[in-house]
Amino acid sequence: MNKEIKYSISKLVNAPKSIVWSVILSPDTYKEIWAAEFSGSWEKGRAFSFSGEWDGVPYQDKCSVIDRHDEKLLVYTYWSSFWNVPQREAESCIIKYEINELDEHSSELTITQTGFRDDTHYAETVTLWEDTIDFMKRVADKLYLESDS
Repeated sequence: MNKEIKYSISKLVNAPKSIVWSVILSPDTYKEIWAAEFSGSWEKGRAFSFSGEWDGVPYQDKCSVIDRHDEKLLVYTYWSSFWNVPQREAESCIIKYEINELDEHSSELTITQTGFRDDTHYAETVTLWEDTIDFMKRVADKLYLESDS
């Protein structure tokens, strides 16, 4: 795992941070965008996993929450069975979700990954994070619009 490589993407979300936070923590988000089942806890120091099938291959991603500040920050380690390496800290990357409230109606969501296996992993992950942040924005925008009616 090359932990010198980092990727970050940000989006303006037309929703307050509480709604963005609820989208980040919702198992339905990951079921919809990644076809993944969430199991475990988002609490600091706790483990969780995503499992499912990707391109016909079953997988299990194992994670552990490093830091959490409600409606502001979630940081966790991430290891995937796709990588065919032992599950240990040196083989895990770090995923970070940050929410910056701009005003009572909008926020900026930033997703950052630190650590990549290789150039192929980087390219695939960039596409995954672009799709993920677009999905999270759409869901949060819609939830806020519906709550305002």
